[in-house]
Amino acid sequence: EHHDNQTLVAALRHGDQATFDAVFRQLYEPLCHYAARLTEGDMDEAEDLVQQVFVKLWEQHARLDIAWSLKAYLYKTVHNAALNRLRAANTRS
Repeated sequence: EHHDNQTLVAALRHGDQATFDAVFRQLYEPLCHYAARLTEGDMDEAEDLVQQVFVKLWEQHARLDIAWSLKAYLYKTVHNAALNRLRAANTRS
């Protein structure tokens, strides 16, 4: 699995659109469900968070440095994005 992950990350780093599409198709829905739990069930906000994470992943693909698990990296990134959004909403309140 570690070798497969390194291959995925290397392909993404080189801008492989097919790899990005495959990762998106595989993880988009599970990440949205995870994000929905972090946004009190707000699926629109959850989808927005996940889309932003994938946009950022693609925009920064050349600098991608993921040592172990792309999946874990994406879940952690969604988690952090949800926390940042919550902090921003609390600051506005």
